[in-house]
Amino acid sequence: MSTHEIVGRDRELAVIDRFFSMDRPGVRALSIEGVAGVGKTTLWRQALIQAAPGVAALSCRPAEPEAHLTFAALHDLLAPSVRQDLGDLLPPRRLALALALALDDTAQPEESADDLALSLAVMDLLRIKAERGGVLVAIDDAQWVDPASARALEFAFRRLHDCPIWIIVARRTDGETGPFDIERALPSEAVTRLEVEPLSVAALHHLIRLDVGSILPRPQLLRVHEASGGIPLYALEMARSRDRSAGSRVGTPLAVPPRLEAIIDERIAEFPPDVAFALAVLAASRRRSLAEFSVAFGEGFTMLLSDAKIQALLVVESNAVRPSHPLWASRAYANLGPDKQREIHRRLASATEDIEERARHLFLATEGGDPLLAAELELAARNAAGRGAAIAAGELMEMSLLVTPPDEPAHVTRALSAADYHFASGDLRRSRELLQTIIDGHVEGPDRSDALWRLGVLISRSEAPPVAIGMFEQALQEAGLDTKRRLVIESWLASCKIAAGDFVGARGHAEAASGLARSSGDHVMEAVAATHFAVADMLLGGGYRAELWGLAVTLGEEEDLLPFEWQPTGWHAMALKWADSLPSARECLTPRIASLEERGDEGALPIALYHAAELECWAGRWDVAEEYAIRACDIAEQSGQQTVRSFALYPRALVVAYRGQVDEARGFAEEGLRIAEQAATPPGFMLNASVLGFIDLTLGAYEACHQRLAPLVQVARFSGVGEPGVFRFLPDVIEALTAVGEVSEASEILDHFENQARSVGRVWGLGAAARCRALLRAGEGDLSGAAAAASEARTHLESVEMPFELGRTLLIAGQIERRAKRKAAARELFQEATTIFEGLGAALWTEKAVGELKRTGTSAAGGPGLTPTEQRIAELVAAGKTNREVAEEMFVSPKTVEANLSRIYRKMGVRSRTELAAKLK
Repeated sequence: MSTHEIVGRDRELAVIDRFFSMDRPGVRALSIEGVAGVGKTTLWRQALIQAAPGVAALSCRPAEPEAHLTFAALHDLLAPSVRQDLGDLLPPRRLALALALALDDTAQPEESADDLALSLAVMDLLRIKAERGGVLVAIDDAQWVDPASARALEFAFRRLHDCPIWIIVARRTDGETGPFDIERALPSEAVTRLEVEPLSVAALHHLIRLDVGSILPRPQLLRVHEASGGIPLYALEMARSRDRSAGSRVGTPLAVPPRLEAIIDERIAEFPPDVAFALAVLAASRRRSLAEFSVAFGEGFTMLLSDAKIQALLVVESNAVRPSHPLWASRAYANLGPDKQREIHRRLASATEDIEERARHLFLATEGGDPLLAAELELAARNAAGRGAAIAAGELMEMSLLVTPPDEPAHVTRALSAADYHFASGDLRRSRELLQTIIDGHVEGPDRSDALWRLGVLISRSEAPPVAIGMFEQALQEAGLDTKRRLVIESWLASCKIAAGDFVGARGHAEAASGLARSSGDHVMEAVAATHFAVADMLLGGGYRAELWGLAVTLGEEEDLLPFEWQPTGWHAMALKWADSLPSARECLTPRIASLEERGDEGALPIALYHAAELECWAGRWDVAEEYAIRACDIAEQSGQQTVRSFALYPRALVVAYRGQVDEARGFAEEGLRIAEQAATPPGFMLNASVLGFIDLTLGAYEACHQRLAPLVQVARFSGVGEPGVFRFLPDVIEALTAVGEVSEASEILDHFENQARSVGRVWGLGAAARCRALLRAGEGDLSGAAAAASEARTHLESVEMPFELGRTLLIAGQIERRAKRKAAARELFQEATTIFEGLGAALWTEKAVGELKRTGTSAAGGPGLTPTEQRIAELVAAGKTNREVAEEMFVSPKTVEANLSRIYRKMGVRSRTELAAKLK
């Protein structure tokens, strides 16, 4: 198994890397520890792969049935290669080892291996192998090592402290520990303990996709994660048998996978029936309150829980109790049968005051329809939605739907609400099923209109916006003269057409929505319409017009009740981002993301995360950008929002492209491009294609860059895009055209781009245009004009939070100075560019800048082996600046400054800032 197949184990893999890279001499051990099924063996195998070439690898994987077989583990470790070394052992030791490993066919039945001679033989054998180039001893499931093997191995390890021996053991921490203990054999400083934790939700998603080949809807993934405790073995089994679990009644625990039933039943059978009943109660309850259990089942039940805790099946926390593993409780619940399950829920319903828990228990205790229960469940669902629990709201509304007669008017209303909650939770599949059932049920008028526009919203995120627009138009016809519904649909049409790249159409629908809002006196929807108009106008080249945003950003807390595509603050953040006001955009967007997370709105969250990721890419905060982009991609994939995923893949590709990881960047961008083409989404297509063009430019493949990006120029003009801050590939096109000698075409595109930037006062656009102008003038031989343009570009870009763009400009300015024979000025510019690129982690661009430095006759290092970044940090610290001030000036994090400062101190032989300043004088 290769490292890239190991999911969600970055921390653990880093520990393994450090273990093998330690320069500590002599024997050392890595103990990989965790509960059964958590993934210890996967990491153990990876550790074997990472062992140094030439090291003799001895491995064994004992099993529980073999734990009583004398020398079984020792045989598996040594027998495959022992014969070649037997001749090097003293006769008594050779005989003892041959007897222990059953290698001597002349031995008499009454003969047995002498313990001391055998232990000495094992020690000698390991020393012989270690002296030839080192030895690796690897034991998986070390808890099953037989006692005789354990004694011999521990004896040898204690006496080989000066030999190059690596020991890797994997052992369970939730059962028998067994006789073998590496920490007893070696000093504590020689043992590295690696505790393997359960997987996160995101890691589990990737593991299931990789291993099972499917993607679980977000709510189902969360249930699998909760039920499995994040243990990969259990989660994979549950994912494989999800069809079986899906058939269970809504609100009940997930069914235990068939392959695990026998194992769990055997474990539960070890305890009295009342313990199994207690586990079943825990599975039925979500609050798991000891006080409620006492009311429902009496004080004797709570005393029973105390006894069960001793038996390691339960964990008591404050006034609540939970099973040590959810699967034990789920299986105990399933084994009770329907009648006893209903009785448990009846008792729990009578004991709880929580509106959601009571409604759920009443539903699970009831058979058949019940109008009063349906109303109580609906109220509970709305209560859950109000506290941001979209998954619980969807589940409760589904329960309400199941006990509502199909011919009642409330049935359609509740189905629409259930679809809304599932959509918000990220379960687009179930949301679509409910909406399609309403539409296919020949419902007409307002209800059909409501189902159609909701389906349009869903499709706009998961499929092709043109199809969604068709749904909205049908909904508009069904709405008739209903002003409120027409207002909602016009607003969705405006936001959808923005996403589809039809900015003229979006502005028209925004105007229609604005008129409807004014006539109905709906100030909230009037603000929404004003927002959509301001965005469409800006995209068409109207610029950031404060007067258009005045009404849009006045909603306050009312905004939290709106879909993200309607939220003025969210759109305002995007407008500020396009207008180069990145700090202000961040201030707007960060609270929006927090609000979506608090509300549990998984349907909208990836859109907000995508915009935040793009913003931080531009700002040079690439770690933050990557985190946002990964989350956006994962949630979009889990919720089936393919169209949104195509947008989210763009910043994920861009950040790794900036770092120079071109193959990975191409993979993300090509996937995003493919989705955008299938969904007929020009903006998504243009964004991902622009990353591919940037990669070509980075690699110096200028003709390929031109071929990739030239068509986008026409697409942008056809779409009427007049805002230069949205699609930022034009400077790359111009640079590529200049490099291949297509000066006329480059000049024409530059003129258009520069005019756009000037008309809306876009600082980044003016800076990038000036940089391109410098390239063109240098190509014409006008080095004086080129230097002036480069200086202008620098002035513009130093005023915005875009360090990578500034670095590119300094690099070109240095090239112009070098051509003009001004080497000192060129060196300074190349040094500054190198510092920026190195601080950002832009590997390929750092190489470019360092290469230019060398061409001027100087190396990239300053001082006693300092890198350009270290040299600049040393100078700033010596000048009296704090770490935070240095970080802000160099566009890096304070932690990066601290790490570099430690290396500077070591290289220069100083211990303080004062000593550093004195040494640099």
